[in-house]
This record gives sequence, structure tokens and C-alpha cells, in this order.
Amino acid sequence: MIRVLKRRSSLIVGVATASLLGAALAAPAAQAAEYQPSAFNDCRVGLICTWTGTNGTGLFRFESRATPSGSCTFTGLAMRSAYNRTGISQRLWTRPNCTGNSVLILNGRAIEDTGERLSIGGP
Repeated sequence: MIRVLKRRSSLIVGVATASLLGAALAAPAAQAAEYQPSAFNDCRVGLICTWTGTNGTGLFRFESRATPSGSCTFTGLAMRSAYNRTGISQRLWTRPNCTGNSVLILNGRAIEDTGERLSIGGP
């Protein structure tokens, strides 16, 4: 009888440990997800956020502080929509080095479909 109780208590401790471990491992993933905007409303003040899809959809790809005038930030992947909350206007460029065609995105504005853009430059 004592052996049976020891086995059951060991089993209960093992299940409880596994449950706690699983919850602990899931927590960082949930926290990481909260830092990746998935819609225009999720873009934090002070940042410009871009997505691969139109209207803030698709995969979130990039968020950054304002790029100063005369500077260029390569986004790494093509963006199709953007929301600017940097405090200043920004330009979205079709080429990685802030060349090609550009579109101006004013502070506090979103562009639902930018066309394919690869870099962000100051106004």
C-alpha cells in the first residue's frame, strides 16, 4: 500500500511539474507576440510599423523609430502597408537604398497599400 501511494504521489508531482514547465515555456512566446503589431491599432507611439499585406495585414515585418532626413533604413523584406507614429513624416522607397519611387507618409497616417516598398527614409 505504501509503494502504491509513493508511485501516485510521484506521478502527481511529475504531472504538476510538466504542467508548470509547459506554462513557463509558453509565456515567453505570448510575450514576444505582444511586441509584434498585427494591425494599425497595434503600432506603438514613436514608431513606424510596416506589414507584408495591405491594410495592416499579412506578416508584420518591421518597426522602427523615425529615420532622419538624409538617412535610409532598409526594411529587410518588401512591405505593402504602413502606419507612421514617429512624430515626423517619412518616405517609403521602392529600392533598398532609398532610391526609386517614393511615397510620403505623414505622421499619424496609415497607408493601406503602398505598393511594394523596401526602405524608409527621412522626409
